[in-house]
Amino acid sequence: MVTFNQLRDLDVGIYARQAEKWTTIARRAGERGDDVQRHLDALADWIGPASDNAKAELGVLRRSLRDMTDELDKIPPVVTTLHDTLSELQGSLRRTIDEATGKGFQFHSVGDDGTVTARAPLPDGSANGAKDLAAQLTTTFQDLLRRANEADATAATELRKLTALAAGFAPSSDYNAAVWGSITVPARGTSPENVLKWWDGLSIQQREALLFNRAEVIGAMDGIPAAVRDRANRSILPGMTEHVREEVAILEARHPISAADQERLAQLRDKLNGLEGMIDRLNLPPDHTHPQAYLLKVETEGLGRTIVAVGNPDTATNVATYVPGTGTRVGSAPSNIDRADNMVLAAADADPRESTAVVTYMDYEAPQNVVTESPFPGYAEDAAGDLREFQHGLRVTHDDAAMGGPSHNTLIGHSYGGEVVGLTAREGAVDADALVFVATPTVGVEHPAGLQLTGVDPEQMDQRVYHTIGDDDPMRVLTDVDRSSPHYSGGAGVEHSDPRLPSPPLEHQAVEPFGGTEFAADPGTAHSDYWDIENDRMNASLEGMGNIIVGMQPAG
Repeated sequence: MVTFNQLRDLDVGIYARQAEKWTTIARRAGERGDDVQRHLDALADWIGPASDNAKAELGVLRRSLRDMTDELDKIPPVVTTLHDTLSELQGSLRRTIDEATGKGFQFHSVGDDGTVTARAPLPDGSANGAKDLAAQLTTTFQDLLRRANEADATAATELRKLTALAAGFAPSSDYNAAVWGSITVPARGTSPENVLKWWDGLSIQQREALLFNRAEVIGAMDGIPAAVRDRANRSILPGMTEHVREEVAILEARHPISAADQERLAQLRDKLNGLEGMIDRLNLPPDHTHPQAYLLKVETEGLGRTIVAVGNPDTATNVATYVPGTGTRVGSAPSNIDRADNMVLAAADADPRESTAVVTYMDYEAPQNVVTESPFPGYAEDAAGDLREFQHGLRVTHDDAAMGGPSHNTLIGHSYGGEVVGLTAREGAVDADALVFVATPTVGVEHPAGLQLTGVDPEQMDQRVYHTIGDDDPMRVLTDVDRSSPHYSGGAGVEHSDPRLPSPPLEHQAVEPFGGTEFAADPGTAHSDYWDIENDRMNASLEGMGNIIVGMQPAG
């Protein structure tokens, strides 16, 4: 039942936005059907049993998409009519309230059903006048609520006719027998090898059905090719973004707004800005400075998670995975993807003959406060298993046959992201050829031999670990005295002229340095400057990362 408060305070615009959203979904279903029709047309000259099977599968899919589009097209008019009616009724309700208060009427209460009681007599002192006006208002409000409930019921009835089956979101019995009956989606935790084997064994029709009905599952599975994951995740990204936009609109319409809602609104705006920035980057026409981007995962729960590849990691000669640190969330995605773009440029400068993809991995719950959260390893420990599995998935889906062998893979961690990388490699072998730590406070071991890369002897790990930190990076205060930091130098050169900064304890002076290969950063490099390009000149640290990504040694 629509109540008085609901009609008065309703954000009516939500219905207009929903109508637009369903119009977009219907259009996309139609476009998908047109794509399938083009595939069918392209098979016109192909004959034989295999051709007959393929054409039959595509034909069933095309008919299903056509039926789906027809049903989806019926949704926007229903929602639009509801929007128009409720908008008109809400306007009448608010005008009536304004007119009454303009006459000096004071509302004591209004019941859910629109029953009005007065707080005091009218300004002329007439108690009976206040009672009469309250009765008139009750009649008016109840009539408006009756009409609002009728409109709501009519819309609900019309939408119920558009069942999941009719709208194409549930398969018919014939479709179920032909497509869904034989599909069992692998459980979470299934190895990337088995996921890829399962995917390769599906028919075209089964894949298309899963991409439409289970996109959020397919898009998040390690072992599914990057181009397929991208297609699945792009299909759900607009809906996720619209949902966040609606939450923002609802909170913005609240007056007054509580402190808790203000904090929630700030988080939602940050998330929305991040999602919109991702969409802009994903839709950017590819060129040498901005390669084709692939959306490998997206979630909006909490602060949000996402994985975005710049370049296709399945077909690139070199693949780097970049793990950002404190403050990582969907809202930070655009700036982190910019760093990935710059790393691709740096790799191209180092070796223009080879292709490179850089993955920005933001699929973990990162600390958001450098003081109260970042000192604790729990976030990194929780992230390690998923990152290790993701790296393994990159190996599994890489097209070694077409590319002449496996890719050269690098795992890069910045700040707390380096701790994630370190703990991941400490707890189990990681599918990578090199590890890079940028301004990383700790990696959980005191020497590269404590880290593990698949197929690499522990005695050779010293040659596979690289690290850099800027002179002006405040993190140096921590790394100079922490033996498990890749930047720890064993006590040499860490005496500070500033008496406010700690020097290492005496027992650290003779301790062996961490090891690995240190590469240069520009003088004056601060904590977020390592990926900077100014006046077409790259920071030395960015050049170093480019060299490492393509398998070359960086400048010291």
